[in-house]
Amino acid sequence: MGASTAVAHEFWIALKSGTVTPGDTITADLMVGIMLRGTPYPYLPQYIVRFDVTADGKAEPVTGLPGDLPALNYVAQHPGLQVIAQQTVPYRVTYEDWELFRKYVTEEGFPEIEGEHLKRGLPTTGFTERYTRYVKALVQAGPPRPGDRDVRTGLPFELMAEANPYQPGLDTLSVRLFWRDQPAADVQIAVFRDTGTVERRTLRTDAEGRARIVLQPGFYLLSAVRIDPVDDEPVVWHSHWAALSFIVGN
Repeated sequence: MGASTAVAHEFWIALKSGTVTPGDTITADLMVGIMLRGTPYPYLPQYIVRFDVTADGKAEPVTGLPGDLPALNYVAQHPGLQVIAQQTVPYRVTYEDWELFRKYVTEEGFPEIEGEHLKRGLPTTGFTERYTRYVKALVQAGPPRPGDRDVRTGLPFELMAEANPYQPGLDTLSVRLFWRDQPAADVQIAVFRDTGTVERRTLRTDAEGRARIVLQPGFYLLSAVRIDPVDDEPVVWHSHWAALSFIVGN
């Protein structure tokens, strides 16, 4: 997962199904790509900081054999909402195309970074970005229960649903974004919905880190990015990527 990964933007947990029966296996691919089209990556523990599922108040590690595809094969041991979380190791990408970097930061909601980069006296080619991924997915095991909710998993940059997207009749969903346990205000969230064709729209979090999404049937990916300046030659930026995926109406 090298330079092409950052250029390809999103990294997400692509669920095979949003609902299972307790005792059944949850399967999902780890995907890298653009507009929910991309390449599945195998289970490679050397690139994973943590990979676990929280359900019914209990967190269990996700394990597997190196090279497993799909990367997630986990037996739902407890009923209720299954909160899948993974944090990757930091990766690096070196930019030799300034226009590619400009397009990337603008698309992710940071047009000001172009000016900050130049103001810092940084080169427009040959500079390096470090990036870390924090991905979550939600799966419902058994019928939705009143207490089934997404939970904070302790990821440094984390999207959390404030209601269960598998609850029947839910037509809007409030989500909240956190950076190191604090609400992340005024951050762009890209909302992808796949129904065979993919649509993308963007929202921004409010002062409490919240945004509200209208729900319709389909596979959803929510993605947010944070980009911080660093001085770790040749690394000059460190981006953090939070993602949350689930399925409505499956």
